[in-house]
Amino acid sequence: MKRIKLIIAALLTLALTVGMFAALRTETAQAATKPAKAKVTAKANDDGTSVTLTIAKTKNAQGYKIMVKKPGASKFTKLTTLKKDGTAARTYTAKKLTEGEYQFKVRAYLKNGSKTVWGKYSKVVKVTIGKNAGDDKKDDKDNGGKTANTDLSLKDCLGKYVNDAGDVIRLYYDEENKKYRISGTKFDVLGRDDALFDEKVLKKQSDGSLSSESDLMKLETLIGSAGSPLFYGIVIDTDGNITLRTGNFASGWIDKGVTYHKQ
Repeated sequence: MKRIKLIIAALLTLALTVGMFAALRTETAQAATKPAKAKVTAKANDDGTSVTLTIAKTKNAQGYKIMVKKPGASKFTKLTTLKKDGTAARTYTAKKLTEGEYQFKVRAYLKNGSKTVWGKYSKVVKVTIGKNAGDDKKDDKDNGGKTANTDLSLKDCLGKYVNDAGDVIRLYYDEENKKYRISGTKFDVLGRDDALFDEKVLKKQSDGSLSSESDLMKLETLIGSAGSPLFYGIVIDTDGNITLRTGNFASGWIDKGVTYHKQ
């Protein structure tokens, strides 16, 4: 009888140990596939009543929950859930907005069996709708059509960027050459994996972005080939995203390019 009790005790101990290891493995697997922290940008539309949110591709995400804090509200409430992770699915337009400041934040989720695993919330982005936004547009007209964000510069945009395919590039200042450099991507014209350029090739556009489109010929130094009819250029928007575009010296940009979001 004593021997039977010892066997039963040993079996119970073994069962508990196996259960603990199984739980630990499940917890570890969930942690490994937990979605990364989301990143979102917001832009007020010209209609004055809507805001378009664009979510950067997030590792391990299957969908996203968007939260909003409306003017005068004390807390965030759910706006909507995006149940896909394609490029189009990560863009959402909040419509019929009234005057005031809106705050948005987003977090990604992943379905793990019957459970939902959530990532961390993005930083809060703020957009003003109505009177204040109209005042900003009036100021833009007074400033020759430029947007309120006139302080965008390359120095503000240094760092790592990732596109929807997960490719990473880096924008940094090359101290040796005293110029800026983008590295980590192939420039198809010459098959190079970087580009060295002077800040002067970028011109501020009417929407506040920095673009090399208005200074085409100087881009010959960027691609290193004065005889090529094609060039690779860059556009940096007011949210700090970088788009690599292909252009033609005769006609300007010829594609929409690939956009990279800052990490």
